[in-house]
Amino acid sequence: MRDMDALEEQVIDILKPHGHVTDRTHGRVRDAIRTLEEPLPAELLAKALAALPTTVTLRYFDYREELSDEQLQQIIDGHANDLDNDIIDYNADNDYDTMLEVLKEVLPDSTERDILSDSEDEWGEFQQAVWDRDDSGSPVDALLKLTGDKLFRYSLELTIDETDTPRHDVFDALGDGVPRTPKNVSEVNEMVANASYGGQLYVIFYGSAFDVLNPLMQREYGNIDIDTELNITFTNPHLVLLDKMNGSGMDCAIEGTITKPFHTENVELDGKARGNGYTWDQTAGVYYPAYKCDFTISEPKEVS
Repeated sequence: MRDMDALEEQVIDILKPHGHVTDRTHGRVRDAIRTLEEPLPAELLAKALAALPTTVTLRYFDYREELSDEQLQQIIDGHANDLDNDIIDYNADNDYDTMLEVLKEVLPDSTERDILSDSEDEWGEFQQAVWDRDDSGSPVDALLKLTGDKLFRYSLELTIDETDTPRHDVFDALGDGVPRTPKNVSEVNEMVANASYGGQLYVIFYGSAFDVLNPLMQREYGNIDIDTELNITFTNPHLVLLDKMNGSGMDCAIEGTITKPFHTENVELDGKARGNGYTWDQTAGVYYPAYKCDFTISEPKEVS
């Protein structure tokens, strides 16, 4: 590129025969020459893309962030994709700020950055390239991992009427993994006797929100085939017989294992009841960690 001062003098010499040359003329010529020397947006786009890493991370979450009970309920209700989009829209400004930081890394010169970001087409291509290389993944997935333990209920699909106390029906609902030992029989009898309005039978457990809800979310995302059967197994859990409409019930602790098909409609977040009614926490004001138990969600084992 020729020296700018020398080029300016040449242009001024050409203009002199055609009229009076002022300081303002010199300024306009200088600005025009500087514009000619600036790289084109397409050149800067190619330069930025060549320096762009194979992967970038646009979205970070603080370790203290987590999903609210309402957002967890959206996952249970099969709306994880909608929740993903809501969170992405909410964080759009932060994502854009991170995009500008990426631009600063690949184009350290501020003038070059301004030229590229002011060019609609080339700037759009650069943004798309960054989005294509973004490895942030699902924001719901990231926040679910940060959410920690929650109190859940898993329906055993048994309703006991206040006028009928069939203890054997409870054990039938629990399955063969819960033996009818004196202790278990006593616990179940006391639970049924003290649930004065009867209610629905649940396993109530305090555990990782990610472990419980991730299989539901992966089914919605298509990462687990919708027809793949999953089982949930509880070891030495608590039961609760809960009448959500009257806000009454009773719980008990049993020894043994309960294995059931893992159905979305059976999962309830105790902090937010499905429809109207009371949760167990609202009914009894419970200490959540008291309901901690081992549980696993997996595909059924084949019987040889």
